[in-house]
Amino acid sequence: SNRLHLERQLWIDYSGAGMTARDRINGRMVRTFRLDMAAPLTLSRAQTGGQPLLVTKGVENGLTGIELRDPAVQLETTSRLDIGGGAIPVTGWSESFESVSTTVHLPPGRELLAAIGADSSPNAWIDRWSLLDVFLLLITTLLAHRLHGHRWALATAAFLILGYHESTGPLWLLLLTFGLSLVHRALPDGRFARMIRGGVVLSLLVLTFVLLPFVANQMRLAVYPQLERSNVGAPFALSSDLEAIGDQMTRQSVIEPKNRMMGMSAPSEGSSKIQTQNAVRLERYQASNVFQAGGGEPAWEWRRARLSWAGPVGPDQHVRLLITPVWLTRLLRMLMVALVAAVVAKLVKGFRFGSGTPGSRGAVAVAAILVGLFGTVTSHAQSTPDPRLLAELGERLARAP
Repeated sequence: SNRLHLERQLWIDYSGAGMTARDRINGRMVRTFRLDMAAPLTLSRAQTGGQPLLVTKGVENGLTGIELRDPAVQLETTSRLDIGGGAIPVTGWSESFESVSTTVHLPPGRELLAAIGADSSPNAWIDRWSLLDVFLLLITTLLAHRLHGHRWALATAAFLILGYHESTGPLWLLLLTFGLSLVHRALPDGRFARMIRGGVVLSLLVLTFVLLPFVANQMRLAVYPQLERSNVGAPFALSSDLEAIGDQMTRQSVIEPKNRMMGMSAPSEGSSKIQTQNAVRLERYQASNVFQAGGGEPAWEWRRARLSWAGPVGPDQHVRLLITPVWLTRLLRMLMVALVAAVVAKLVKGFRFGSGTPGSRGAVAVAAILVGLFGTVTSHAQSTPDPRLLAELGERLARAP
C-alpha cells in the first residue's frame, strides 16, 4: 500500500464561515498514481518540486485531484473548505495516511475548547487540564467553602476554571491566602497568630499586585482581541508558484542585459540543465493547459493548536473542532475579571486590619486599586511614518508603468 504522511496548516476564517488548508504530503506511492480530494474540500492548487500541477476533476462528482508520475511524493497543495462548523474530514484525500499532523491557526478572539476525534490535541482547552490541576482546583474550592461558604466557593471555582490556563499565579496565591486565613481563624491570640496574620496580609498584597497586570491584560484582550498576537505576517501570501515565477522573471531581467553587454551568448552548463528540465516538463502537459494558481493564502499567526493522529488515517475519519466565537470569548474574559475582583474583595473584607470594622480599611484599599487599575496601564502605539517616506511611496504608486 501507499506510505504517505500529511502535514496540514489550517487557517480558520476571521468570520468563522470557512477554512483554508495548506498540505504537505511526503512518502511513496506504489499504486493508483492519482490523489483525489473529496467534497466539502475543494483542491485549488498543487505543486511538486516547485513546479505547478494541473488540477482536474475526478471520476465521481465532487472529486478534484492530480496525477502523479514519480513514486516519491513531495507534494504541496492548497484547498478550501466553506463550512464553519460541524464535523470536517481529517484529511479529505482519497488515500489513507500513516500519520497526520494539523496545526490550526485561530483568528483573534477565538479559543479551541476541544478537538473531538483527534488522537492528540495538547493545545485544546480541555486537554490542558491535568490531574494535578484538577486536584489544586478542588483543594482551593474546598478552602474557599470553609472560609466563606458555598457561594464564594462557586465563584472561586468559576474564576479558576476560566483563568487557570491564562496564568497560574493567582491559583497558588489564592491557595496560600485561603490556607493562611483558615489557620489564623483557628488560632487563639498570641505570637504565632500574629505571625500568621502578617503572612495573610503579605499574601493579600502580593495577590493584589499579581492580579493587576492579569486583570489589565484580560480587559485589553476583551476589548481588542488582536492584541494577543505574537507574530502576525501579511494577511495573505501569494501561492509559492507565483512567487517563484516572479523571482525568475526578476532574475532574468537583471542577468540578460548584463549578458548582452558582456557578449555572453553561450549558455552555461547550469542553464542547459534548466532548459532540459523545462523541455521535459513541457512534454507532460499540452501548451494550451492552464495551471491553477489558487487564491490568496493566509499567512497570519495568532493562537495555534496542534492536532495529531497516529496510525492509519482513512478518508472517512472526521474531527469536530469546538471553537468559541468572539462574543463568547469577550464575555468570559469580562466575567473572569468580575469574579476575581469579587473574590479578592471578599477576602479583604473578611479579614481584620487593625481597628475598625472587619476588613474595612483593606476593602477600601483594594477597591481603590481596582478602580484605578486602567489608569496605571501603559499604552503602546506605533509611531507615525516619516512624511518623506509617505511622499516617496506616493510617487512610486503614481508612476506610470
